[in-house]
Amino acid sequence: MNTAIIVLEVLLVIGLILARQLRTQRIKDNLLKMPAILAVIGLVEASRFAGNHSVTTGQVAGVVAGLVVAAAVAWPRAHSMKVWRDADGTWLRKGNLRTMGWWAVAIVGHIATAWAGPVVFGETSHGFGGFDSATMLVYLGVSLGAQGLFLEQRLRRTFPGQRTGGPAVLSK
Repeated sequence: MNTAIIVLEVLLVIGLILARQLRTQRIKDNLLKMPAILAVIGLVEASRFAGNHSVTTGQVAGVVAGLVVAAAVAWPRAHSMKVWRDADGTWLRKGNLRTMGWWAVAIVGHIATAWAGPVVFGETSHGFGGFDSATMLVYLGVSLGAQGLFLEQRLRRTFPGQRTGGPAVLSK
């Protein structure tokens, strides 16, 4: 797949994610569904890219480090969101400027690790390139999945016994 098309897809997905983060959204029991879909699409794109291009050890290391950053930054982002229960018992969430700031940190973190991986391995070609673009949906999937898990943990800790749904991995 063409790198420009991948970049356009990623920008579209990021725009949709950011718009949804700022709107009041119902907290569903399937918080991991969309992140899993994004990650699978990203893995398909990454494998297609790797099948047609040379991928270096530094690039792979950069992506792996980026995934760690994605999960780590999801924690403060999940805690920056307002969460509440409306009159009919529906759990809701809404992001704010702090949430957007944490998204900016996550995206810069992905770019920084994509650049640093090849540098650490002494590779002459480094920077944000095709492989890093191809893995961005995996990055977003991991980041959103971790955010969902952290948000669910926060709800269960803040409102003990009131939240009975949520991801199966957190069920009793």
